[in-house]
Amino acid sequence: LHFRPVTGLEVNSSQVALGDQMSTARLQFGVAPSVSPVLPKTNLLRYDFDQLGISLVGTDDVIAIVLAGKNAPGLSLREVGVGNRAHQIRVGMSTKELDELMQDSDYDFRQLTDPGINYRFYKDLGVAILVHDGLIVEVVISQIPKENTGLI
Repeated sequence: LHFRPVTGLEVNSSQVALGDQMSTARLQFGVAPSVSPVLPKTNLLRYDFDQLGISLVGTDDVIAIVLAGKNAPGLSLREVGVGNRAHQIRVGMSTKELDELMQDSDYDFRQLTDPGINYRFYKDLGVAILVHDGLIVEVVISQIPKENTGLI
């Protein structure tokens, strides 16, 4: 299967995309987020909507959308082509289910904020997936540079 690149997230009637203005994007969910710095000595912030399982990361613009926790929504992947069927990746999904869905999709390992934590990065999709003990624990929509410098 081949999937279309993912550039945003739709939850209920709200939509947030990479590159959206952060000031507008963080109002989409109708609840106040907790805010924390991502990296010391930078203006990169993480807006956590814990009750929704969604976080937005960025400065003036959204550079990453993070799905984590038991309340995280699934991420729809749309097949390329006329059929355009959707498949879900979700927190809690097993790596076996993920591997069956992704089949021969290429990924490499990238680090985001912690050099000791490797995400599976599907560059054609713009999706990074953190796996722990055989289960997906975090899904990140972002474009990560080719260098292993991380992004968020």
